[in-house]
Amino acid sequence: IQLTSGLSNRLRTIVGFLYIAKKTNHKVIFYWNSDTACNGNFTDIFEPIEKNRLYEIKNGLPPKNVKLLFKGQSTILSIIKVFTPDFYDLNYKDRKGNLALLEDIENTYYPLFKPRKTIIDKVNKNMGVYFH
Repeated sequence: IQLTSGLSNRLRTIVGFLYIAKKTNHKVIFYWNSDTACNGNFTDIFEPIEKNRLYEIKNGLPPKNVKLLFKGQSTILSIIKVFTPDFYDLNYKDRKGNLALLEDIENTYYPLFKPRKTIIDKVNKNMGVYFH
């Protein structure tokens, strides 16, 4: 998967495909290239994600001999609907009966992204400048 666009778009795309990787038991490799929309590599922004047999995030462009399954960005539910329609159930409900597919996915995968201390420090510094 070659990620494009800004930070949030890249994270949504990763989260959608992580869900698919788990459901289908297929490994997914993400290629995160720094560009004008997101001018940092994954490891510039986040701590490395613990190694997992189902996914890997690499900085840079994919090698020319790699066939891409997907290039771009999308919403989590759109990715699931297109790539694994069998797992796309908008009627999925949690224990309380609430529609919860997206919430469950977000609660499972977004915690994997841990910002580096330098990023946290910059955000805290800027928050003080703009909100005090």
